[in-house]
Amino acid sequence: MEQHKDRAIKSLFQPDPKALMHEMNMWNDYLHTVGHGGEAYMERGQLSMPYIHGETPTHLEVKEGVQQLFNQGFMIGDPAPNNFKRTPEGQVVPVDFGQVFRPQNIHTLEPTVMGEIVRDYVKGGFRAIPESLQADYRDAIKAMVKKSGSNNPLKQMNVRQLARAGLL
Repeated sequence: MEQHKDRAIKSLFQPDPKALMHEMNMWNDYLHTVGHGGEAYMERGQLSMPYIHGETPTHLEVKEGVQQLFNQGFMIGDPAPNNFKRTPEGQVVPVDFGQVFRPQNIHTLEPTVMGEIVRDYVKGGFRAIPESLQADYRDAIKAMVKKSGSNNPLKQMNVRQLARAGLL
């Protein structure tokens, strides 16, 4: 991702058009929900998004950001510090929407997006989920696994990873 004036431009080495559309739609849904001006759009195969100024938050601040995101109706599969920014006003806001989703819309997620959400959650995303939200997150991940059928991304995980993520 690179900054160009007041925009963040994301281009992928091997772009998945459906994944980029998901990210653009989640950006716009979030911006509309929080009343932030601007929008994300596709331009020449790249995703152009509003640039959010700020610093990388701490792990504790990421948990606060995950809670705030949940309160706004969203969940995130990869809640890492580099996917959030602490703004000059002190808010912790998401800046990468590739694995952001609304739990009530799991049935509409693209299989590739769903697989990435599940994989990243199990590989460590679960660590940044506040304790009060862990059951909600496990339910959402289990719903994705159920929907994925024979393409179950958990087949690639070992028992230790699944146990740590609370999925056994």
